[in-house]
Amino acid sequence: MRTNTSITQSEIAAYAQFCVENNIIHDGSPADEANSNFVVDYFLNQWKEDITAANLAQAFPQIKPHLKFHSKAEVDLNKATVSFDETNRKKFAEWFESQTFLVKEGEQGFENAANLLEELRGREVNRETIAAAMGGNKFSTRVRKPLHYFKTERALSPAAQAAQDHKPGEFVSRTDMVRTADGGWRNKNAAEQAADRRLAEAQKNPWSI
Repeated sequence: MRTNTSITQSEIAAYAQFCVENNIIHDGSPADEANSNFVVDYFLNQWKEDITAANLAQAFPQIKPHLKFHSKAEVDLNKATVSFDETNRKKFAEWFESQTFLVKEGEQGFENAANLLEELRGREVNRETIAAAMGGNKFSTRVRKPLHYFKTERALSPAAQAAQDHKPGEFVSRTDMVRTADGGWRNKNAAEQAADRRLAEAQKNPWSI
């Protein structure tokens, strides 16, 4: 039976510690709010017991399906940041958010940050040490998991583009030629080539039409 009709500070502390020990989201986010509201309702209106470490442990099998947890990647990242002081954590966070080649969001973002921080453990964080952690000159013999990069489309060279435009069975590409009345082919004149360029530009920038 509860000893108070409202939640006490000692209960708040017990719940906070319980979240830390079980990787339950408790960070002020909407997920944290949903977790807290469910637990409060469970102890106030359903089980009607005080929120203590012992009662939380006993209730865990019943409330676990309704709670939201940190992913393994998030847990690994939190563990990796512990060994860094505030200055180096801030340096890494600023670099990680400003870089444009590694995935920064979601599970892959957590994994990227955790893997790099593991490589940087015990060292000052700067561009040189980060570059070494990313490249082949790693600081340790541990096998770092592959990093997740943004996928980018490579621009084709003129020769590659010509090869792509070439159709099987054609001796030469006919993208710069037009059919004549007698069924043959001729090179496009300057006006026709200029019109093609304007059309290509318009297709790239449809709002400029």
